[in-house]
Amino acid sequence: MPSQTIRSYHPAAALRLAHWLLLVGFILSYCGLLPATPVPVAEAQMASFPITESFQNSTALDWIFKRQYLATNIKTVSELLTSDPLAGVGDKPGEGWLRLTDTKTATPYSKTQKGYAIYNKAYPATDGIVVKFKYAAWGGTGTNNPSIGDIGGDGFTFFLLDGSVENPGIGSPGGALGYHSDPSKVSPNLVPGVTKAYVGIGFDEIGNFSLNKANDSITPDAPGTAKANSVVIRGAGNGSCMASTACPSEPYYYRYLKGVWLNTISGSSTVQTNFAKWSGTPSTCTSTVSPPNYCDDDSGRELARATARDVEISIINEKITVKIDFKGTIGLKTIIDKFDLKTAPNQNVLGGLPSTFKMGFSAATQGATNIHEIRGVTVYKPANLSIKKTSDKMEVSPGEALKYTIEINNDDTNAIDGLVINDPVPASLTNVTWTCSATDDPAYPGTSCGTSNGTGNTVSLNAKVAKKGKITIVVDGTVSSAPTVSMDNTASFVLPTGYVNLDNAMSASVSPAPTIKATPPKIIEQPKDQLINSGETATLNVVAMGYPAPTYQWYKVNPDGSRTPVSGATSATLSTTEAGKYQVDVTGSGTTIQSVVAEVKIHQFPTITTAP
Repeated sequence: MPSQTIRSYHPAAALRLAHWLLLVGFILSYCGLLPATPVPVAEAQMASFPITESFQNSTALDWIFKRQYLATNIKTVSELLTSDPLAGVGDKPGEGWLRLTDTKTATPYSKTQKGYAIYNKAYPATDGIVVKFKYAAWGGTGTNNPSIGDIGGDGFTFFLLDGSVENPGIGSPGGALGYHSDPSKVSPNLVPGVTKAYVGIGFDEIGNFSLNKANDSITPDAPGTAKANSVVIRGAGNGSCMASTACPSEPYYYRYLKGVWLNTISGSSTVQTNFAKWSGTPSTCTSTVSPPNYCDDDSGRELARATARDVEISIINEKITVKIDFKGTIGLKTIIDKFDLKTAPNQNVLGGLPSTFKMGFSAATQGATNIHEIRGVTVYKPANLSIKKTSDKMEVSPGEALKYTIEINNDDTNAIDGLVINDPVPASLTNVTWTCSATDDPAYPGTSCGTSNGTGNTVSLNAKVAKKGKITIVVDGTVSSAPTVSMDNTASFVLPTGYVNLDNAMSASVSPAPTIKATPPKIIEQPKDQLINSGETATLNVVAMGYPAPTYQWYKVNPDGSRTPVSGATSATLSTTEAGKYQVDVTGSGTTIQSVVAEVKIHQFPTITTAP
């Protein structure tokens, strides 16, 4: 019966079979017999921001590493963290770096090598990011090329690829910097580039990443000769093709898009951070000669890495900005400013912007060696919200209505979900109510107030602000009858974890700040006569308004009409156990007014003077 067939089915057996099939598929893919397989976006692990990785220890969560030495005998290693004992470098725990390439050349190692590190979690491709890291490039054997100087090779890249790709392939060694394919190869010896790459930002030491190679016919705008010491952007690509002459049936991939020669930037320097290189062989190098030839030992690494540079790359709305700190007095120097991938030629070769991105670093050498190291990676989502607070009056009087308006505007950098808005309304504003409204740009819906209204002097709410959205909060209240504090105050917002506001302040004081008009005192509630029993306390009150806040002095009125001040009675309330007539003077703004006279009487109970 069908029901019996279902009952005889063993789920564990099916699960084991599925695991074996996945394992076989992984092995075939790893060996190059199957292509890297995209996974559905819904199944991809998504990144949480900020992403922080120091690379100073022997592990790095969610990063995958590999280095290949492409000699006669190909050797692959995955120990790229220098504080990992298996890496054979010797950095102590907490003092390591990510080393993408090294200077090992003896078989099975070689000058021709490439290394990469990929963060194996994706993030939405429409979200902007800012990436900060430190790099060091040093210790190479040098090119001995008089046209570009005796520097190491070849350089490194930061790149983005389609976030749905698992186990992505890495690009070619040498001038490809591990990003693009090798344009000099033709079928069947094609060398592929990064799988489903979207953009690669190359720090090109020798200049071949920017070179218009013989078969690189898709980049006629690239330099005809190598431009050493350049920062270069290359575009989207997948597989082995870069030019029609190499593979006419495939699209044009990894196109040269933008390059800046650092020699043309005031205050800049070379891509290479230190010209220290081996003197002969590593076994005979010394760190004490001048100029120094730093050994790959504790003292040599410390000296060479002292010149490491800070880099900031922002990719917002597909506009790329690259900044480098050359360790001078000017701080971060803008090298490439808002290069727009949306208008870049051939950038839609893979179908346009994918749903998600992953990110990574690659480096490569070939004719010359160099150590390429990365440390202190921080990736966060940028925000660019602005806030302002206004009032409807520049001058108010006690008892007068006052309105504040708070506006928070977002640009198109990133949508912000979980924005916290705070406004501690001054205590001198009473009967406070507030409302919140959201305004969307038609192209970017989704702005909303977490709470639409409230009461009290603490305004606090969550909000979601879409790109180009606006949150408006209107606060209404009445100036107290005797205000004691300024009507100026500060509204602010707090971004959710992982976001950093780029250029604007995250708080704003009210502008114009309303001033309270100097107002002579006015008594709005007079003290009243009191009748108390013997031994009880009478309480007389006066309510007055005015600014600055009025001061008070109570007097006891004598039978002849003169007055005697009551010691210590300088508030709006007088407490007394003595019968008599009392009056209070209210003073403010150079004016003194007197209250009415209030009488305190003590009830006299009858007493028996003669017994019956």
